[in-house]
Amino acid sequence: MVHRYTINRRPLLDSNGNLLTGVTTTWVSGVTYSTIPNTNQTTQTVIDQTLNIKNITIPIKIEFQPMDNSELINEWVKEQKLKVINSVIDAEKTKYKFEEFSGATINFRFLDSNNVYRGRYVDAGFEQNELTLNRFTKSYFRLYFYDGNDENANLMMTEDLILESPQFNTDVIQFKLDELIWERLDSIMVNSYNNRDLYVEARFFNAKTGKIIRFLTIPTIHTTPITINQYRDVNNLDWRYSKITMVNPNNSNGDYFFRLNPNGGTTKNKITFSQLDLI
Repeated sequence: MVHRYTINRRPLLDSNGNLLTGVTTTWVSGVTYSTIPNTNQTTQTVIDQTLNIKNITIPIKIEFQPMDNSELINEWVKEQKLKVINSVIDAEKTKYKFEEFSGATINFRFLDSNNVYRGRYVDAGFEQNELTLNRFTKSYFRLYFYDGNDENANLMMTEDLILESPQFNTDVIQFKLDELIWERLDSIMVNSYNNRDLYVEARFFNAKTGKIIRFLTIPTIHTTPITINQYRDVNNLDWRYSKITMVNPNNSNGDYFFRLNPNGGTTKNKITFSQLDLI
């Protein structure tokens, strides 16, 4: 005779409502005794006596474990790649033109021997016979562009201005400011109508003396250095930088241009940097 057993995988409870974790069945001399844990219940069934004595524990609660984690590994590899590999950034640059066709200029003023502002290279320590020498040709102005006008501002870019000898005998040191190279997809401008404000300061690197001269954008009515109190005055903080606005193409029919913000030594179309020297 063949006995067929059907195992019910639903959780079983004892008379006290406790979850049963297994049932032990014992065959002895053709008689099987099934005992349910934590209870005194025993059932008896007659089976083939030729069977050997065996104890079998049948689990009721079954937990399945995954045999293949390849999909999880692939997902983990993708996540780690994103962490260690920089994302692709469009760093393409484009020209921003000055908003007026006539263009803009940058002027520099040094202090002469009488402590008066003059726009002459001779006041920076150069002589006429040095125009072709490295002490003059290797000297330069450097513009620093920041994203703010405080001590926490980030330097965004720099631009060097090479000295021009034809200006040596004039009373004006002047450079054209017709265009600026800037990011085509600026993070502030993308998907918005926000403009980008840059704050510019200047320094002069003198190859003859090895000195670095800093500049302010004080109003040009000041023909002599300002005082320490004027420098510290919170109302004059804008004299330390010149503000340039890169206009969002979304606000200008797709055109790229910039404008100057009049303040201190900056007018609508000219920036005047004056040597920093406090009295």
